[in-house]
Amino acid sequence: MGMRTFVAFLAAFALMTAACGGGVGSRLFDDPDAPVLQVRSEGGFAPAMFLLNRAPRYALTAGGDLIFEGPGPGAFPGPMLIGLQATRVDAVTMEQILEVVDAMGLAGIDFEANTEASSRVADATTEVVTFFDAEGRPHRFSVYALGLVSSSDPRVARFEELAALLEGVAASGAAVPYVGQRLQVWVGPAEGSAERPVGDVRDWPLPEAFDDLVPVFAGWRCTTYEGAERDRLVELFSDATQATRWRSGDAEYTMLARPLVPGEEPCAAPAGPG
Repeated sequence: MGMRTFVAFLAAFALMTAACGGGVGSRLFDDPDAPVLQVRSEGGFAPAMFLLNRAPRYALTAGGDLIFEGPGPGAFPGPMLIGLQATRVDAVTMEQILEVVDAMGLAGIDFEANTEASSRVADATTEVVTFFDAEGRPHRFSVYALGLVSSSDPRVARFEELAALLEGVAASGAAVPYVGQRLQVWVGPAEGSAERPVGDVRDWPLPEAFDDLVPVFAGWRCTTYEGAERDRLVELFSDATQATRWRSGDAEYTMLARPLVPGEEPCAAPAGPG
């Protein structure tokens, strides 16, 4: 299916289903949780534990749910379990979003990167937009230091427009906690032990030992959980922080956790700086 045909279908179904409460694009996908769009930040100058557990800025599903990270605590230690939120995208806004995606020509590329700002800006993040077509294939476009310098590429301005649309929805919509179906857990070195509250050391909570987890990045290992095990861990982690330590034998570890969003690869190593 061509991009303009896909956008036309989604826009038409958005208007048809808005009155009866159906999800935007739900008739084009068997699964309303199927990913349509994702925007995430990669790289930048930040500690490994921040890069590992960074959720997408925005994730949009075929059912019209926009998933995003809620406001953080603003100080260390923050919660170990990152809380995501979800709100609904109305039919008019969905059509606007898809028109911008169309103008960017995302369906016509596999992956392209704009790095014009790399010679003028240091230690910035790279913003990546991924459009998932009706067959679920990803189409990615990335921009280093988005919004910090002007660009000769018209797609950069369109990306800024897209980010503003999504930010507006996230800021104005009635949000609810996003639970998700999969919980991602990172386990790594017990760094910064002097900063943890006295006595905040807990028994090892995972069904696997540390050595049985998948090694991914800089001494950190990862796994994911679904169903009853996911529910048990969410409850267990609800009052833990980034400074909580988890003891297994004579060793202590740091853990990070958050829900995975539709279209997200589990336990993916973070991209490098910039």
